[in-house]
Amino acid sequence: MVTLFLSTCRSNVFAVEHAKRTDQLILCSKRGHGTIYLSKILAGVCFAVLYSFIASVMAFLPCLIIYGTKGFDAAFQLIYPKYSFPVTAGEASFIMHGIFVIASVLFAVLIMVLSEVTRSRMAALSITAIYIVLAIIFSVPNKYRILSQIWDWLPGSFADPKNIFDLRMIAVFGKLFLSWQAVPVIYLIAAVGIAVAGIPVYRRYQVMGR
Repeated sequence: MVTLFLSTCRSNVFAVEHAKRTDQLILCSKRGHGTIYLSKILAGVCFAVLYSFIASVMAFLPCLIIYGTKGFDAAFQLIYPKYSFPVTAGEASFIMHGIFVIASVLFAVLIMVLSEVTRSRMAALSITAIYIVLAIIFSVPNKYRILSQIWDWLPGSFADPKNIFDLRMIAVFGKLFLSWQAVPVIYLIAAVGIAVAGIPVYRRYQVMGR
């Protein structure tokens, strides 16, 4: 639901310039293309963080009111027996909600850049909708280790607790990291990379698009 909401709300950030022909007005701005682009990306990121945080609170608060904090310090293995690392149920809950917020940031940046690349809100919405459906329907068998791990780490699939607390590890400079340790960092790096990749697309269209 959050990904659909972000797709609907953020897909118009850049596409509206092309739809309403306001890009020529932006050319007159003394702030320049880079500042305008950055401000829109940061506004989208702030929106994603705020909305995903509110969604997390709405999901978390009723459980807290009904059940209280009893069981927060219980071993996570009582809920998810396959996990073998020392994490409490409360820590696992906060890890999941934190990853949810970071994944929302990545998805917001992706949908905004897609709307600029395609210059269409509907095209960006269609691409993300197709991906969301595919993430729900399909899965890659674990025997294809690398492909399976990449698929499980995509934002649409990673929300599943079995993927967040997957015991398959990734080696970085000789050190091993669990999924919930590595993937949020990958998401942030990917969000920055996607945002940077969209800068030349935005500038080139503004200069040559008419």
